[in-house]
Amino acid sequence: MRTLINATSAKFRAARKHMKDRGQNMLEYVGLVIIVAGVIVGLSGVLGGIKDPFEKSVKKVTE
Repeated sequence: MRTLINATSAKFRAARKHMKDRGQNMLEYVGLVIIVAGVIVGLSGVLGGIKDPFEKSVKKVTE
């Protein structure tokens, strides 16, 4: 009986450790996604800033 309890608790410990590792990986993945999204937003902001004056000058020329 005692060995059964020990084996079960060892399984639970291993499962809990596995879940903890999975949680760590999930946090890293979410962090990576946030960083990538930030870079994309930053790039589109920079490109939008470059494109905007150019469009204004084109409008002036066409008028």
